[in-house]
Amino acid sequence: MRYLVTTLWTISEITFHCPVLELTRCQPYLVQLTGSVLVDRLNQKLRQFPDETELPIATRQDVEAAIPKILEAGGLYFRELWKVTLSSPEREAVECILRGEPPKNASTQILRKLVQKEVIELGEDGIYRLQVPLVERALRQFVADA
Repeated sequence: MRYLVTTLWTISEITFHCPVLELTRCQPYLVQLTGSVLVDRLNQKLRQFPDETELPIATRQDVEAAIPKILEAGGLYFRELWKVTLSSPEREAVECILRGEPPKNASTQILRKLVQKEVIELGEDGIYRLQVPLVERALRQFVADA
């Protein structure tokens, strides 16, 4: 296990870091969560094919396939963010952004707080969007389930 983890982080600058960092935007907990789920996934591959001479390397496809498990494993984190960390007006603004609508009813102060909390960012095109793709996927589920 230790060898596999070391190999993942050393070899995978191209195959592992890019999709993980894109998905998590380098937020430490999310990087750790994603890495943990990927290590479990790769260890399963090793158990399925024990005679393989090369260790499996996480690919972009592995990262994409692991997202449902990542969202499940990080469920408490995402629920806490949505229900506790964000106020009701902040959640309303995020819901507008998720629907692709400008958050018209949100004050500048609310939008500034969401930017400071690293939940949203203002794009070069002047449109607010969620900053972290993994968080966006989780919050889309909360909005859809509401």
